[in-house]
Amino acid sequence: MKNELYIFHLSETKLNDLLADLLRKYSKTNKTILVTNCLKERALMTLEYHKLIDNFSYKFYKQITDNNDKINKYSNALISLEIPPTSVLVFENEKSEINTAILAGIPFQNIISI
Repeated sequence: MKNELYIFHLSETKLNDLLADLLRKYSKTNKTILVTNCLKERALMTLEYHKLIDNFSYKFYKQITDNNDKINKYSNALISLEIPPTSVLVFENEKSEINTAILAGIPFQNIISI
């Protein structure tokens, strides 16, 4: 139901202007990667609405195993792109997801809590 009604409330979403400006600036010269717990359809709607869809080099969406186990979104992206965890900068707003990033090997000093 959330996904069906989301489009009607998209205008209520708020963009973090500081982060959006950083993204727009650095996506011109760096690889930027979206790693989200959001389902693909809803994430794409939000990115398109806020005109950010072209600012990401790669996008990783919520994934669940056949057993309904949650996949570590950061580990998944790092392995898929063959990127060392020490070479990324993470912007995260949830403590549990900060812990997920640390479990993936991303150094705490590379995680910016927003």
